[in-house]
Amino acid sequence: MDTIQNYRREGASPEQWTSLVQQTEAEFQPLIRYLEENASSENRITQELLRAARDCLPKVMQDSRLKPCYHETLLEQHLERIRLILENGSIQERSFDPGFPAVPPGG
Repeated sequence: MDTIQNYRREGASPEQWTSLVQQTEAEFQPLIRYLEENASSENRITQELLRAARDCLPKVMQDSRLKPCYHETLLEQHLERIRLILENGSIQERSFDPGFPAVPPGG
């Protein structure tokens, strides 16, 4: 998130954004594959990480050049849920985004 905000603040060129998108996609693919294979309905943290990595990160990098996009806000929400889970040990079920399945692929 800091990188995106710095790029936007500094007015990075389209070429710099393209390079960032390609680099980020390559870096996160192993993480996404791992989470898809290991996320389960018993582990809310891996579910949130999978949703954040798979559903938000690529779109954030592509759509946030000029201003924060929907997926950037969604990514921040997933990260906040993870923080709450880690701090509290649990989280109210109703606070999860109903647009996502209860069990992610591979779970």
